[in-house]
Amino acid sequence: MAYYFKSNKCIAICPLGNYGDIASLSCLSCPGACLTCFGGSVSKCYTCASNYYLIYGTSICNANCPAGQYANSTNNQCMLCASQCITCINSSSTCLSCGFSTLGANFFFYNNQCLLNCPLSYWPNSATFTCDVCNPACIACTNGSINSCSICNNVSSTIYYKVIGANTCSTTCPNGQFISSSKPNYCQACSSVCITCVNTA
Repeated sequence: MAYYFKSNKCIAICPLGNYGDIASLSCLSCPGACLTCFGGSVSKCYTCASNYYLIYGTSICNANCPAGQYANSTNNQCMLCASQCITCINSSSTCLSCGFSTLGANFFFYNNQCLLNCPLSYWPNSATFTCDVCNPACIACTNGSINSCSICNNVSSTIYYKVIGANTCSTTCPNGQFISSSKPNYCQACSSVCITCVNTA
């Protein structure tokens, strides 16, 4: 068994914040980032000092956790984010950003969650991996334009109607179509003999 010199004594186990250096047979101070360690660098830590975190799967103490991990201040360790999160904070499921996940699919950021499908009135932006809001005229859409709607909306006193043959929401129906009374927020086709019509085909 090796003994290490510390404060005019030879001891078998160095005190907290120190490690036994084989070369000098003395107790040397751990780096400032380490609470306990087995060597003189921040990559040789057992546990971390306050405001430092042990990176998951390593013996490295760092002030920040890498992407895919979050800082747990209870045990001063970096913990893994949920598989759908690219980055997270405070807990594994409180996401900060999303993207192509280890689950093999694109996930989109909405309200600190990573979702496969965005909620109503939002669309999945594959460039930013976020759920972006639809144009106010749309309840459902494929991008932020008024010409990308699949279901139309009412905004205050303005009613929008889904035009036949297009992904457009309009306040009026074009020639050859009329405002449907049976299908709210939709245009319906006029009879083939009409250029314009109202109330019925």
